[in-house]
Amino acid sequence: MDLYSSKGGSPLFDRWKSMTQARLRCDGSSRRSIAEIVRSVHLSPSALTGGDPDSSPISIAGAGIRPRRHDDMVATMARFHQVALAPFWSRIQALLVADRDARGRSALSSGLTGLLATLHPQVRWQLPVLQIITADSRYEEIKLGGRGLAILPSVFRQEPAVYEPADGEDGAPVLVYPVPLDELAIDSLWSVTGSADRALAALLGRTRSGILRTLTDTCNTSELGRKLGVSTAAASQHTSVLREAGLITTRRNLNMVLHTLTPLGVAVIQGRFPDIQELPSRAQAYDAAS
Repeated sequence: MDLYSSKGGSPLFDRWKSMTQARLRCDGSSRRSIAEIVRSVHLSPSALTGGDPDSSPISIAGAGIRPRRHDDMVATMARFHQVALAPFWSRIQALLVADRDARGRSALSSGLTGLLATLHPQVRWQLPVLQIITADSRYEEIKLGGRGLAILPSVFRQEPAVYEPADGEDGAPVLVYPVPLDELAIDSLWSVTGSADRALAALLGRTRSGILRTLTDTCNTSELGRKLGVSTAAASQHTSVLREAGLITTRRNLNMVLHTLTPLGVAVIQGRFPDIQELPSRAQAYDAAS
């Protein structure tokens, strides 16, 4: 909402802004009301990481806000999500998963220091202090003090930011960093999901395309079956086909079999297809690394 309501910003989001504005104009929502929400709403770390469901992850500042206005703001946020995020979410999530997996491999090879050094030029880690360089060249220091740190990728943030727990709240601060984007990556995001879903279902079948979209979060076989409304045995058969095609990878964790998208599977969801001659080698290399 901050990116949408602000002027300027990266031209990579111009198409998304114009599409969102056209849809919001139909129901009277405006940049002004959305900008007011941005100024009034405070997000706690649990809103970003799916923390304690009993806590309030979103608070609206200002004791003078009337109950009806409060309800209007909540309705506007819900409508904004429906228009600006939901149609594109499966592709956005696939991009975030791919970035998360790449950062995870970086952490395994280079440790925490190496990971933080590659997140963003404005993020610096000097034990025991995390430094964020703001747009006006000021330094913000976050002393972790053993609290830990949650690291979260974002498509819509232009600069890194740290969300600290409010006074009296437990939990780790959350470092949100912008995912690197180029014109090819960003163009693939703004295709309406409904048409993309139909095309993918026509290509792979409804169940297998559903499995790929579900696996933007790692799942076991029984979870896949439950989410897609098929038996565990049927889900297992479909995952075998997708695994042989190099679209997913499977690993065993104790007595549980977990399925995850490969980079090729992520590319298929995003509608970004590499050269066909590269597909087997990419899938085999990913399985070997896993």
